[in-house]
Amino acid sequence: MGWRAEAKNRMQPPQGNYTPPPAGRDTALPPEIPHHETLKWIGGGSYGEVWLARNIMGVHRAIKVISRSRFESDKPYDREFAGVRNFEPVSRTHEGFMDILQVGRNDSEGFFFYVMEAADDQVSGQVIDSETYKPKTLMSEFKANGRLPFQTCLRIALSLADSLQHLHGHGLVHRDIKPSNIIFVNDIPKLADIGLVTSSTDAATFIGNSVGKIRMPRQAGGRARRTGRRTRPPPPGRIRSPAGSHG
Repeated sequence: MGWRAEAKNRMQPPQGNYTPPPAGRDTALPPEIPHHETLKWIGGGSYGEVWLARNIMGVHRAIKVISRSRFESDKPYDREFAGVRNFEPVSRTHEGFMDILQVGRNDSEGFFFYVMEAADDQVSGQVIDSETYKPKTLMSEFKANGRLPFQTCLRIALSLADSLQHLHGHGLVHRDIKPSNIIFVNDIPKLADIGLVTSSTDAATFIGNSVGKIRMPRQAGGRARRTGRRTRPPPPGRIRSPAGSHG
């Protein structure tokens, strides 16, 4: 039995008010996360899914689950876990990072997860209703408002520049900065998708040609195209240019 089939067979339907992912996603049910009630699928990518959950204190959290079945081998899967492990102690040292509150790994079921603070709702901020919740990101702001005011662009750019300087000061880089990976919590922009954080000495990357992105392209199974160039701190203009010109 493969990783994916084995993991699905062991998943149990969550209790309570649960909203499944949209049709077409290959994760029908989330794995059981200790001390959390899974409420709603809120996003996903090549290697994992993000769920809105509520902990035993009644506080809403975001949980990202990374599946071993989506990698060709253990090496890229373990590298993704190492990125989380390296960033976890740093995550709570700056307000521009998503706080990692818990990390867990279940090798028998083929996944690991990390629990984060939940992003603001696009309409109601931290007043979260799981039935209508949609996380507020820089991309969702573009779609809702088009061109953003100059002062808003400046505030976001300065905040992100400070966050990146702090991250680089810890010898880490983020491999995929783009509007959908910038999350707002209490209206503060924060870097998300921290599985893409890696040591600056290990990163081989290139500056993406698409506006708003600075990334290491990852192929299926976690392989990255090597370019022979080291990661450089992202130029702030690459982040803020979509905010001032979108729409």
